[in-house]
Amino acid sequence: MAITAIYSPGWFYGGQDGTQFVANPWATREKPDSAVWIQCTMPWTQTWDTAAMAVWGILQVDFLDDAGNVQQTSFGDPNNLGNVYPSDLPPRLFAPRFLSATFALINTNVVSCGTVTFFLWG
Repeated sequence: MAITAIYSPGWFYGGQDGTQFVANPWATREKPDSAVWIQCTMPWTQTWDTAAMAVWGILQVDFLDDAGNVQQTSFGDPNNLGNVYPSDLPPRLFAPRFLSATFALINTNVVSCGTVTFFLWG
């Protein structure tokens, strides 16, 4: 398999905890899923003189199973980011039948931004 396309939505900025939802950019009505490698990066943070923590990663992934049913894997509670541990959010993941994903930015005493890049495999 080889990378056939790359997509990166806009940066997600935050001084507070937040989420970003991104649907499969290559989805069509006939083929809503794609084999996608997801890569999260945090290119910018601003800290002060206090202890700080910033995490950007995958919170949920929606995909099709082998029977064509929609499934979801969660790495934390999207309704309560205060209970999501930084180690829970993977920064990268391969989804063979990717539909969409939600990403989380968790900040403590810091302002930061996160980016995500999707690599289409074909």
